[in-house]
Amino acid sequence: MTFCYFPISFRPPPNDPYGITAEDLKTSLRGCMSASPYFAKLALPLFLEKFTTAAGPSMVSLRNFTDASTDRQVDLMLSMAACFPTYGAAAVRERGKELWEGIKTEVGECAQVLAHADVRSCIAPMVPSSQLL
Repeated sequence: MTFCYFPISFRPPPNDPYGITAEDLKTSLRGCMSASPYFAKLALPLFLEKFTTAAGPSMVSLRNFTDASTDRQVDLMLSMAACFPTYGAAAVRERGKELWEGIKTEVGECAQVLAHADVRSCIAPMVPSSQLL
């Protein structure tokens, strides 16, 4: 049920008395999504769908990535990095080629995504360090 909220785009109302931030919600949702290896069957297609959405006609035509689109791309990468260890290699390997193509496209389309230190750390095991510079 939590997957329908991914990715989170939240702006607190002015004078928000609760102090809830978008980052709080994103971190909590990542915790839910990575709570069980049984979620892999639901999450992996969702991640792939989010790649498709980001690379679809509406995004490709922009070429001028906004902070919001970069945030969504970084959120996608960080969510995968949080989930993959729980899901396990066998589950991720089933969609590995598609996931890798999506990751390469995300990083290739927007250098700002790669500039995010946490994203670099989550893709580092898959890419030679000379290509991350």
